[in-house]
Amino acid sequence: MAKQINILLVDDSEIILRKMKELLSDVTFIQTIETALNAEVAMEKIRLMLPELVLLDINMPHKNGIELLQDIKQEFPRIKVIMVSSHSAEFYKEMCKDLGAEYFVDKTMEFEKIPALIEAVLSECTLK
Repeated sequence: MAKQINILLVDDSEIILRKMKELLSDVTFIQTIETALNAEVAMEKIRLMLPELVLLDINMPHKNGIELLQDIKQEFPRIKVIMVSSHSAEFYKEMCKDLGAEYFVDKTMEFEKIPALIEAVLSECTLK
């Protein structure tokens, strides 16, 4: 993959953000990895950096990840979103898919799949 991309990680847990950043640190096509602990900071960073991809948790204070997903897709429909959450019930997966999320990852069981999913999402984008 030749194009370098920018990614925003959004989760209210600094531990999870650190783990995701470590997991993605060796992915060669990622140029920048930014983080946000809440939806307000996430939207500010999205407007500034225009990332190609956002990895987004559901459970956050003030505004949850589902509401933020709606905001992202409304304002920036070309940004790809992968939901990364421990709320892995089919209800949440379907809701996020219906709102435009490209994938849903159960962070309690599928965390290590994130780099491969990012590559798959971006490959699909370049094929369209």
